[in-house]
Amino acid sequence: RLLCLFLKSKTSYFREQFNVLEFTPFSKVLASNHNYTAADLKPGSYGTDSIHSERIDITKIPRQSDSYDFVIVSMILEHVLDERSAVTEVLRVLKPRTGLAIFSVPIDFRLEETIEEKTRNYEDLNSNYLLKKYGQKDHVRLYGRDFLERWEEMGCAGELVTPQSFLTRADLQSYLL
Repeated sequence: RLLCLFLKSKTSYFREQFNVLEFTPFSKVLASNHNYTAADLKPGSYGTDSIHSERIDITKIPRQSDSYDFVIVSMILEHVLDERSAVTEVLRVLKPRTGLAIFSVPIDFRLEETIEEKTRNYEDLNSNYLLKKYGQKDHVRLYGRDFLERWEEMGCAGELVTPQSFLTRADLQSYLL
């Protein structure tokens, strides 16, 4: 809901046709009227919507540079060991100057700095350890208040958008946000 509300109020996403690449466990949410590609490393593993996703590794996107108007990455980066490669690839396939990348990640504002695993091999990780440290057995990162600084270090110019930053109090209550 929040992503759709943001796209409706802050972009022309629902008024024009775009080339869209969406990485999310909830693929096809935003497919209407677009040249749309749903991407998932493991299509079908999150339910029926993701079955029709194309198998794409976000760290090695098999697409031409500068080819997408929107790249939406929703609740994915906390699962990806090589965050820098993922962000670099998203920026590579995004159209320069006019493209918009949207990254939705869990942020714990109590944390000054992001905590993450340093290994580059998933086999080194124990799911019980990850569950205890990050709150989910397949998360390898929990973002902190340094979120925007991390993006800037990777070449992104961005802003942190919260429901309160663009919705009224009535909207927040109406949409249960």
